[in-house]
Amino acid sequence: MIFKTVILGEPVGEGRPRAVRMGPRVRVHAAPKSAMWRAVAAQQMAAEWGDRPPWPALCGVSVFAYMPRPKSRPKDVSKEAWKLGSAVSRAQKPDIDNIAKAVLDAIVQAGIIADDTQVVGLVVFRLMCGTDRDATPRVEVRVSSREPQKHESPDTESIWANEAP
Repeated sequence: MIFKTVILGEPVGEGRPRAVRMGPRVRVHAAPKSAMWRAVAAQQMAAEWGDRPPWPALCGVSVFAYMPRPKSRPKDVSKEAWKLGSAVSRAQKPDIDNIAKAVLDAIVQAGIIADDTQVVGLVVFRLMCGTDRDATPRVEVRVSSREPQKHESPDTESIWANEAP
């Protein structure tokens, strides 16, 4: 079983919770920008998922986050890669782990999986948009079934080769 979706718009990482003192009590709430992105993403995924029950077993999740392309070439991107206009990996905000948290929380909120403890494999890429078909900032999400397996050590080379865009 496989579920695929594309969430259009700039990827947003899960922000740090904020605490506000209200007299003797402290109220904690999510960062507004990440809460808004998560709600929109969950709504879209829930509409695509329909009225199916939550995923029944263990699963793996692949996330490809395409960040907006800057107007001028960043120093860490080669001139050749910039001229080609293809999607390029580079270090930038938001942190990749916060993108993964936001996507997993949206998947749970959408009712696709009951809890993110069902996710036993996670592959996340953060790329800068290209100039052709990759020009739109977005998050591509793929959820697939994973059977429990005994592993000596993961074969990371095959994981990277099979999941790259």
